[in-house]
Amino acid sequence: MPLSSGPERLRYVEALVIFISGPTLVRPKQIRLTELFTVERVLASRGFRVVSEGAGLDTVLPRNDWPIGEANLVFEVFDNRSKRAELLAFVNDQSVLVADNDVKKLINISGFNTTREAFSHTFEWYVGELLIRRFGAFSSSYSVNVADVMRNSDGETSGDYDVLSVLGTMDVLYLECKSGKFKGKKILNMVERARSLHVSASVMFV
Repeated sequence: MPLSSGPERLRYVEALVIFISGPTLVRPKQIRLTELFTVERVLASRGFRVVSEGAGLDTVLPRNDWPIGEANLVFEVFDNRSKRAELLAFVNDQSVLVADNDVKKLINISGFNTTREAFSHTFEWYVGELLIRRFGAFSSSYSVNVADVMRNSDGETSGDYDVLSVLGTMDVLYLECKSGKFKGKKILNMVERARSLHVSASVMFV
């Protein structure tokens, strides 16, 4: 459902809960599956309640309204291993000389956030967007907090999920994203989170 319209532009929820604005062609019978089969709605149908999810404010572009060109640029940079590595090097040390043109464009966007945490959250957004663009997922959300999810081993709260995606089969996929070093305990925590939410599969995306 369009949020606002004009002669040539529509603002709509393209993926996750980040608004992406840009030119598009909308057919009368077109259904926006990213809105119809949201992670929040599908989990609610299974008895789970989403407390919060990423909305763009914690990414390298800290706002929840992205022009389509900026969204595509973020995706292209994170989708390329060398570009992503160059961006991470810059995030870790702003004195690093950036050579790639796309990375230069991205870091020169007004308000670009150079924190390591913003890079990690943007990586999570990219993984969710990848599932939609390349693998036909209906929707994805990143940095999802689900209420009352407990770890089986110690009874502690464990409702934080890096990426949850509603696949075309209506199965829920959970991905734990790591853009740096991690220990084996993180894998065990991922498995426990997956079991607690009864997802169809879980993936450690490194």
